Amino acid sequence: MITSEKLVGSENYLSWSASVELWFMGQGYEDHLVTQEANIPDVDKVQWRKIDAQLCSVLWQSVDPKILHHLRAYKICFKFWNQAKGLYTNDIQRLYKVTSSIVNVRQQDMDLSTYIGQIASLKEEFLTVMPLTTDVGDQRIQIDKFFMVLTLIGLRPDLETVRDQILGSSSIPSLDDVFARLLRISSTQTLPSDNTSDSSVLVSQTNSRGGRSGNRGRGQRPHCTYYNKLGHTRDRCY
Repeated sequence: MITSEKLVGSENYLSWSASVELWFMGQGYEDHLVTQEANIPDVDKVQWRKIDAQLCSVLWQSVDPKILHHLRAYKICFKFWNQAKGLYTNDIQRLYKVTSSIVNVRQQDMDLSTYIGQIASLKEEFLTVMPLTTDVGDQRIQIDKFFMVLTLIGLRPDLETVRDQILGSSSIPSLDDVFARLLRISSTQTLPSDNTSDSSVLVSQTNSRGGRSGNRGRGQRPHCTYYNKLGHTRDRCY
């Protein structure tokens, strides 16, 4: 038996796959997970197929019967392994989870030893989804993925649905695609227009001026300071 923890889906794929890899390495057959039959020399194919069939039957036994029907058609370890990975992993979701943990990690009530251990664990988990590479093209793809995830982590709560849609995509969108999608959403949101604001200010100012002119028009007849009478001024006193 490979592991006592049977694969039940995406929720335990990581721990299951780690156990499977360790078991295959312990048996000296880890190449069966990463090598296609076409790459095996003809002289070795008969023996390789025999061993691979035995290993694949063990893989079948490590999967919960409820989901085995998704994988039963694959009778070669390489195909079985990659199909399971395709069905039950989403690298972007894993990267989002790890990166979110990294940007939010705090010592708080942990002692330094526990805190440092958590940092080391996050580093190892990060490297599983962002492995080191010397290929410039792969580096650019990884950088795009990382900053795409950072963009999603920082979105406001009201854009949570958009974030979940992007994370749940069957294909991984590029950073530019995510930027374009978010900008389209931004352009359709209703914002107060400058014209409306300007009109409101104009109406307010007009009303204010109108009120003042009205005040001047009422109760402000010419006043004579000599006779203390209304209707004329002192310089025009009769």
